[in-house]
Amino acid sequence: MAARAEDVCIEQHSYFRKGTYRNRCHIYGANGLLRLSIPLKKGKGQRSTMKDVQISYDHDWRKLHWESLCSAYRSSPYFEFYEMEFNELYQQEILSLHAFNLKVINEVKKLLGLDKEWSLTSAYQENYNQEWIDGREIIHPNAEKHILKESIFLPEYLQVFGDKHGWLADLSILDLLFNVGPASLDYLTEQIKIELPF
Repeated sequence: MAARAEDVCIEQHSYFRKGTYRNRCHIYGANGLLRLSIPLKKGKGQRSTMKDVQISYDHDWRKLHWESLCSAYRSSPYFEFYEMEFNELYQQEILSLHAFNLKVINEVKKLLGLDKEWSLTSAYQENYNQEWIDGREIIHPNAEKHILKESIFLPEYLQVFGDKHGWLADLSILDLLFNVGPASLDYLTEQIKIELPF
């Protein structure tokens, strides 16, 4: 949706909610679905706004994430084209989860060729008027809470381990970038079909 939207506003004042994609993503590993999770200070149950949630570096999760990405996508068609950008990201010790997510978002926007400026919320707002689509909670790792699960059609593309485990949808944008490369934006804007249930 964001790739096709005229304006995008990123929430930074809502409370962090555990069990969401705010600090995790799914990739396609050699054994199937692999979840990468960023550990947080005070644990995942902390009661903080998104902009105040702090990342924990008690364990070397960056090394684990990067090794997992390399193992999963080293043989994908476009990994070597984007490897340096993401490697550099994982070299940084970014204190805030929100700041880390924004760096990832901006890097992905650049690699996709999306030149639109996205804004940040200035305060928390419970509801938005009909001019906006509130996407804060519509995509969720838990299938029962994934509002768009039955409303989105993702055309298949070749995945590294597709011949072993079949097609996997609902993965990180990195799966698309590493497998589809420069055609990723066309995939997002022209091929994905979404019927909003509201």
